Amino acid sequence: MIFLFPKKKIVLDCFTSKTYVMEHAPINYAIKNIPDWWKKLPKSYREGHNPVLTMRSCAGMVDYYKKSVSIPLWSDLSVTVDGNRNYTWQFSDESTSAIVHPRNQFKGFLDNYGHIKIDLPWLFKSEKNLDWVWSHPTYNYSNSNNIVSLPGITNFYYQHATNINMLINLDQPKNFLLPYGEPLVVLTPMSDRKIKIVRHLVSEEEYFKLYKKVSAITFVDKYKSIASNKFGNCPYHDRSK
Repeated sequence: MIFLFPKKKIVLDCFTSKTYVMEHAPINYAIKNIPDWWKKLPKSYREGHNPVLTMRSCAGMVDYYKKSVSIPLWSDLSVTVDGNRNYTWQFSDESTSAIVHPRNQFKGFLDNYGHIKIDLPWLFKSEKNLDWVWSHPTYNYSNSNNIVSLPGITNFYYQHATNINMLINLDQPKNFLLPYGEPLVVLTPMSDRKIKIVRHLVSEEEYFKLYKKVSAITFVDKYKSIASNKFGNCPYHDRSK
């Protein structure tokens, strides 16, 4: 007799110290943010005598949302671009911080975009050696190319901080608003197991303690320095503790 046991779920622990973030913009399964235009599509239409399927039947898109987590915007974000390709931004909560990386750090890449790195009010913790892919929620921005959230891969076992690297289109002067609740990033684990989201509202002291768990032991490449297994199997440097 063959026994088939269900696969253990991936637990993603999500920590925030801000009550309004937990209540109004919790980390959620991406399927909860599937776009309205997709929901309104009929499953098929007819061309002559032949039925033609629409994207309601696109397994690639549906599985992308089913197997991912989305990070929604927790505060309205207003962005202004002037005629000289300068840009400014303002978060409605007046507490979210963001910085700009100089263009020399990505010279030659999308010269018609400006950079902004947003510090999220969330910390994530997950399993050792499980990588998560960050991607832009393209389907949710089908009518806009004002922003692009840059892709990447992170591991939430060695570090817990979360930042969104975003590019802003500078082609012409504009002012646009990203409303709170709008998904900014989709996170997909590099695994076929299902995800279990566990949200934690913690004190600022607890939040800061988790944030500083990985100290800045180097000036550069902190993440690589912490994640590298340079101590091998030495029992005095057990990375599981």
